[in-house]
Amino acid sequence: MAGFDFVKKLLGDSPGRDQPSPELVKALNRLDKSRETVRVEVENTGIRFLSVLTLRKGLVVMGKPATLQDIIKTGGFLRIQLPWDELREIRLEVAKPHINIANGNAVIVCRSPNELLTNIKRKGVRYRTSHYNNITLVLPAMNADFRVMDISRSGVKVYARDHMDLLQVGRPIQAVIRLGRFQVALQSLVPCSPQRAMIGCEIKVADEGRAAMDKLFDYLEKAETNRTRTQRAI
Repeated sequence: MAGFDFVKKLLGDSPGRDQPSPELVKALNRLDKSRETVRVEVENTGIRFLSVLTLRKGLVVMGKPATLQDIIKTGGFLRIQLPWDELREIRLEVAKPHINIANGNAVIVCRSPNELLTNIKRKGVRYRTSHYNNITLVLPAMNADFRVMDISRSGVKVYARDHMDLLQVGRPIQAVIRLGRFQVALQSLVPCSPQRAMIGCEIKVADEGRAAMDKLFDYLEKAETNRTRTQRAI
């Protein structure tokens, strides 16, 4: 823990910083005790990764993937999406972007936040999927499928130039999202936003489809991380 003591001494008591709200304290304590995996976004970069958050001597500490290298900077910000509420997040200021610990892994150390939990303007993370050929929206009753161009937990945009008539705006349709061999069961899908050859649809995942949706987003998260790493290496 010597590294954390050093950072705490470096930061001092941070006079003038507002006290965190009870709601924020409760969320941090829950993350610390549960060791739930969280989605972390490096602010203003679009880079995301998965980690586990803990509290140490008044600081927020999380594991640092080796692929990030020097992307995270002192004074920069990370955004943590709450696992139990995808519309809420915590914004953390980076105090120390890299500390090696005894087990050989590295961690990121952040100041304890003093801001309220912030409402995310968008409904969770959205991924562009136009470069995938194996993610489709399937309408079983119509024996039709559409290539998914982007996806979030509340909506999809699909390419539908030749079958736009099957996706009538405002009409609920039975559908599933398919990735390879597994599929995400939807409780509802409502086309709502036609855009030339594409159409945006609002979706609500069925209870039995939540686990599959989590797997889909984990797949996209890892694929996006690998793609970003490859682009930076070129």
